[in-house]
Amino acid sequence: MKEHGRSRLDDEAEKRLLAGAAACKRRKPSHERFLDIVVLTRDTGMRNERELYRLRIENLDWGNRLIFVSDSKAAEGRRLVPMSNRVFDLLRERCGMARGRKAGCFFPGTLRLGI
Repeated sequence: MKEHGRSRLDDEAEKRLLAGAAACKRRKPSHERFLDIVVLTRDTGMRNERELYRLRIENLDWGNRLIFVSDSKAAEGRRLVPMSNRVFDLLRERCGMARGRKAGCFFPGTLRLGI
């Protein structure tokens, strides 16, 4: 069966999605996590449970701006995903430089919560 590809959010759809999320009045940590997921999904094309939610800080190559995905749907089972400027800034703020985290899950508890 031929794969038809995945559709991606355009700028307008992202704006509407983020505006709707802001209207939900969630707690700040939940809202920030949702925003991170939207940006990372849109800019990297990473799949949620298998790739994005399993993202580990030690798999971020800051110098080359790459994300190593150890368990991908790709034929080899692993791949390198480039970081856009927006993804680089987000990841850097959330873990590397701002909080001093150098290892561990970027989204701790996400898989367990099913988010």
